[in-house]
This record gives sequence, C-alpha cells and structure tokens, in this order.
Amino acid sequence: MRNLLSLALAGALLAGGSTAQTTLVGLGETSCPSPYLGLATQKVCAKPTWCMTLLKPNPALWAGATTWDDTLNAAWVSNGSAYGVVRPSACINPCKCKCQVLCLKMWPIKNYITGMAMNSAKRILYISDSNNTIRTYRVSGPCKITQAAACRFRLPYKWYVTGLAYDKVHDYLFIVTSSFNPLTVPVTVVYVSKASSPCNPFCKWQLPKCPKGVPAPATGLAFDPGTNTLFVSDTKGWTHVVKWDGKCAFKAVSCCPSSPVKRYYGLGLKAMECPPRFDVSLKPSWASSPCPNVECQKCDPVPGYAGGAPVVGNLNFRLTLAKGPNPRKYKHFAFILLNFADHCKIQRLLFPCGPIYLYPVPDPWFHSALAPTMSTPFKCGLSAAYKLPIPRNPALKCLKFCGQWMVFNLRTGMPPSPWCLTATRKFEVRIGG
Repeated sequence: MRNLLSLALAGALLAGGSTAQTTLVGLGETSCPSPYLGLATQKVCAKPTWCMTLLKPNPALWAGATTWDDTLNAAWVSNGSAYGVVRPSACINPCKCKCQVLCLKMWPIKNYITGMAMNSAKRILYISDSNNTIRTYRVSGPCKITQAAACRFRLPYKWYVTGLAYDKVHDYLFIVTSSFNPLTVPVTVVYVSKASSPCNPFCKWQLPKCPKGVPAPATGLAFDPGTNTLFVSDTKGWTHVVKWDGKCAFKAVSCCPSSPVKRYYGLGLKAMECPPRFDVSLKPSWASSPCPNVECQKCDPVPGYAGGAPVVGNLNFRLTLAKGPNPRKYKHFAFILLNFADHCKIQRLLFPCGPIYLYPVPDPWFHSALAPTMSTPFKCGLSAAYKLPIPRNPALKCLKFCGQWMVFNLRTGMPPSPWCLTATRKFEVRIGG
C-alpha cells in the first residue's frame, strides 16, 4: 500500500497547503528608551514585536534566560538576578506595551541564571547558572519551583552555559556554551544530553560564525522538535538556525539579525500556532434494501481518534469509529474515506429509500481503505480503527484533511441478500506541530 502520508504531503504541496513558521520568544534589549527589557515574539528571520517587562538589563553578557511554558501559555524569563513568568501582550506601540506579569521573584542563589528549558508535560524546569550548575526543578505553579536534582557541567576557564532547550520527542536536553575570555576569539559549542543526566553529554558540535557576522558568544537556545531545528542567539544580535539529524550531526543553515531587538537574554519556542484539531460535523446518512429494511437500526456512528493527538511525529495516531450498525446475522465492513488536500464537498447519491451523502472528493488526493473492526452484541455495537502514523516531517505542520467512515452491512444466507449502508458524519483533521 502506498504511504498515505506521502499522499498527504503531495496534497499539501500541490493543493496549496501551507506550513506554520516557527515562532520564537525571547527576553531582550529593545530599541525603546526604557530601563527595562522586553519580551519579544519573532517569526524566524522576521521583524520581532514585544511587550515590556519589569526586568532590567544585566552587565554580564552570559546572564539571562527564556523558555516557553505550554501549560501556562507564558514565558519563564530571567535577567540573571531575578526570574518570573510573563505572558505576551499585543499593542500598537510595543514600547508602551506592558506584558502580563504572572509572578516575579529574586533568584536566591548568588550565581546568575544563564539558561532555562521547560518540559511542559511533566512540569519540569531546567535552570543553569553562571557556576555552570544545571538544576532540575519540579513546577507547581508560576514561580513555584522545588529543586529535585543538580549537577556541575564541566567547562574550561571563562566558559559558561548560556542556554538550554528541551527535546520532548527524545527527552534530550540541548546545552549551548560559549567562551567569554576577552583575550581569545569567542567559541560556541552545543552539547546534547539525556534530560535525566544533563551534565553527561553524549555529543557536541562547534557552531560556526554567521557569514556576515563576527564571532560572538551565545546568549540563548531554542529547539523545534517538529523540524529538528536549533536556534541560537548571540551577543551581537544574530540568530543562528541549525538543523540536527536526531543523533550527533548538525548543520548551520542560516543566520539573521534580531533587529530592532539589540540582543536576546535567552530564547524559547512559543507554543505551536497550529494546535491539532479534530472536528466532526453534520448528520450521518443511511440507505437500505429492501426499502425500508427494519433489521438495519439507524445508528448514529461516531468518528474519532486514538493514540494521541494528530501532531507531527505521532506514529501512534489512529482514526476510529464507534457505535456503528451491527444488526444480527449481518456481515459488516467498515471503510475509511479520506482526502488529504482537505477537499470535501457534498455528493448526493440517490437510493430507493432516499439519498446518502458522501463528502471526500474522489480526486488525486482521495484514498479509501478497508479497516479492521470489532463488534459487541448490540445493534449499534460496531467499532473500527485505522492506523495513520504521522511522521516527523515539517511539511505536514498545519496540514488539513477530511474524511468519513462508511459501513456496509450484508445479510447472510438469504438470497437476494438485504443490505444497509451507513455514511458517518464528516470529520476534519488539522495536524499540529
């Protein structure tokens, strides 16, 4: 069988589908005449916008951090000596736009905060400091953290950990480090560790300087697991875009200025702009022979999904059917009908007992398949599931497709055999990433 997701990709590309561009968030020095730092939101290599925080700049270039919390829908930020949780605000004039402050606290440790990374699902926050200690905290609320572990990351003299990023797919922690010795050329190295053992990296890679820039120490780090892309900010106001192969190979792709933000104190990956969606609409339609067929209960079968949300990289995703018709002494067949270019249009098929309505359009992006079924001894006790693994392909982010289940019931041992046909409601899926 042809790979269904390759059809989905073809549908997305050929039918005009688009992908969501990564959105970064970072605490940084803005162009405003203000003594405070701004929380900037930026499409990669696009002009950022921001709101103003209550955190002031820090003279130490390695100080500061940012990470995004999907659960709080807000950013954890630090200028090194204080930390807090703030939510972006949208205003016409960013210099007069105040962020929504959820909390703000002084950092109780004498060393500056230099990096943050968030595991939103497990409520774990990783914080590095200027002593190159990486601490693991359990999060119970905004600014409410309890230390669970700590380790020292070994680095040469005048080197600092300046950014952390979490990979929720592999449970890895990315660590960016830089040299800040004024007598030598700055060098930046990216490490990868298991999140459970952050100070024992299993690979590392030296970041080259931007082609149009000068060597500059790193200040922040973000990671997009949907595209396997790292983003590294530096003290000169550049953002480095780096591809990762999922193991230990890295490739610098591009660099772009963060202007008018002068430099970031840390980077985070904002929550996906395309959250996964599964919507069901309209009523099921039904036909039978002979007319009417009283043995075919007019059920209201329910389309759904299992195995987790439809997001990029979810290989366990399944489309499901519940409460399908299952009359006694009838064989049953469940078919899935899909159109990966989101082409759904009402198609009215006439039967003696009335019309039946189909939705996925039979064009090059249409696909149908017989799905495995299970049944219980109830007239509406039929269920089915169809595996549709979603690979980690960035082109699938925000892809929309539509579908419908079709159930055919055929009476056994009575020629000419009575039958009934049930078409479910239409469902629409959007892949998040």
